[in-house]
Amino acid sequence: MGVKLKRRDIVKLVTCKICECSMNKPKCLNCMHSFCESCLSAYIIKLVESEGKSLHCFKCPSCQADNKIPDTSLPIESWVRLFSPSAIVTFLLEKMSLENPQIQKCDPCKRGDDTLDAMSWCKDCGEALCENCASYHTKVKMLMDHTIVTLDEMRKQPKQISDTDELCSQHGGKYVEAFCDDHDAICCVECVTENHRQCKTVRTLEQASLGIKTRLDPLVYRINELEKQAVSVVEDRKTNMDDLLKQKEDILTEVNKTRTDMQSYFETLETKLKEDIVQTHESLSEELQLQAQSFEHIFNNCDNGKRVLTASVDYGSDRDIFLTAFKLRKQCELHEIYIRSQSEKILRHDYSLHMNEIIKTFTDQIKSMGNVSIEQKPTNIVPTFYKDMHVSVIANMSGKSWSDTGHCWFTGGIFLQGGLIVMADYRNRKLKCFNTTYTMTNELVLEDNPWDVCFLESDELEGDTMLVTFPNDSNAKVVKIDSGGKMVLQDDEYEIGSGGHGLHRNGDRIYIACSNEIRMLSLKTKSISTMPVGNRGARYVLSTKASSICYSTKASVTCHDKKGQEIFRYKDPELRSPRGIAEDAEGNIYVCGIDSNNVHQLLPDGTFVKIALSGKDDIYNPYAILFQQNSTRFIVTQMDSDIVKVYELITMW
Repeated sequence: MGVKLKRRDIVKLVTCKICECSMNKPKCLNCMHSFCESCLSAYIIKLVESEGKSLHCFKCPSCQADNKIPDTSLPIESWVRLFSPSAIVTFLLEKMSLENPQIQKCDPCKRGDDTLDAMSWCKDCGEALCENCASYHTKVKMLMDHTIVTLDEMRKQPKQISDTDELCSQHGGKYVEAFCDDHDAICCVECVTENHRQCKTVRTLEQASLGIKTRLDPLVYRINELEKQAVSVVEDRKTNMDDLLKQKEDILTEVNKTRTDMQSYFETLETKLKEDIVQTHESLSEELQLQAQSFEHIFNNCDNGKRVLTASVDYGSDRDIFLTAFKLRKQCELHEIYIRSQSEKILRHDYSLHMNEIIKTFTDQIKSMGNVSIEQKPTNIVPTFYKDMHVSVIANMSGKSWSDTGHCWFTGGIFLQGGLIVMADYRNRKLKCFNTTYTMTNELVLEDNPWDVCFLESDELEGDTMLVTFPNDSNAKVVKIDSGGKMVLQDDEYEIGSGGHGLHRNGDRIYIACSNEIRMLSLKTKSISTMPVGNRGARYVLSTKASSICYSTKASVTCHDKKGQEIFRYKDPELRSPRGIAEDAEGNIYVCGIDSNNVHQLLPDGTFVKIALSGKDDIYNPYAILFQQNSTRFIVTQMDSDIVKVYELITMW
């Protein structure tokens, strides 16, 4: 791995997430998180008190992973002892304490607010002890079996974690002693007896752990990828929450504005209605007042006429009475005419309010101002793992040229950085270049049959250079290609030996499949080293992101580490005559089965995932496969076919 733990990482590892202090008697859960024994016990007891004694598993206080309690028949206080001590944390605690340049103080005494110098170290408690506490350790029954050494002896010992016994998660009190390859599980004796007696490969932990350090790269790569994806999701969720908070505030502002606008609008309508009512009232009142005044005048005239007539009768002559009566009669005629003219206009007036029907039913029809819906759409931050994606065809790329002498047989190729694709047409002795729309634009006729192509170097002015293998030639040849796709064979050659087929570049090394061996060409020294693979007929090779070497033979795909030790060998009845192999951005491996007519997808450790392509996907005799760098796009060639298939891994939402 080549990575050293930094002090801040050590501090994180030895700090209990429950009490936030350095751990005391650390216990390790199945999820690899460790806690103080007393803290973990108190946590479990509290869970039992809240959920009842039916508790059979509990969630890790740190990551919420489920942890099974192996034996719930024991007293609750004893459950914590069913989990293994954390040898790693204990070692790191010792390391930190012993590396402290200050005089060691007794840890138990410090908890009692005393500061006595430590003389000894308890390897079980991971604590420094003064003379009295060390003596106490050897006398108390529960502590008598602890290993006590002097601090000087402890500092002189090599800094390495000692082997510890791992408690079985299925059988309380039993220690794991074996590993079952068939079930990919660690087992205690009872596990083997109960569940693994029929398994073909059950090894001791000592056997299973041989050479483990050389096989860690795929796991480290996998963890790093998971970590990146987790960080991407966390950051995206935080961004999404920030965006949602802003959207919420914007919506609340809009709701308030809508209410204010509605209120303002209704206030305007209210003002207008009130003004209309006042105006109507004033107009009608004026009209009634005028009518009243007209009839008051008639009343006054009649009242006065009666008095004048009475006075005339009482005191006037007949002549005066006649004239008065005549005048009054004429006035009465005029009043009667006026009253008859006004009879239809003398009406009873009452106000009646007629509200707008929409407003009247407003509260019945409008139950809310609105609602908030949640719109969901893919983020593609972490759409899914590549292994869970589906294959979708993008294009059928035709490689047929008018000058070809037969059907095309594309045995290898390369995606260049500018988007161009160069394919080796073995049968027609050509290199063919395709643009980003998958149209053939140029070809280079060669004297021999090319097999595969890899990238050498790039020059902004002169273009890219590629290395091409020829199975019938011991020299690999250099070809230059410009940005327009024009290719020119160069004089430069690399001596690689005969039989060179598939090749793959990783760093400053080019790996070449040569039937019975894998040859490794150093670009710095141009020297060749070899890794024998037996008489297996290796045709394609892949140097993975985890720095392992995979190659396909007539019957299997084999993966070796840098030292040549086999990591895995994949064989399956559904994979016949494996040929081209490639790796996606997550390290998953793809293998073309020419006779099984399919493409298998494997995890970086060689575990079968699924058949990614088969005959039902309209592909026949798949031969070579290559991925575009840092992309989900890839190409599959077909034996004796002019058509090259272009695919993409997609998420099926």
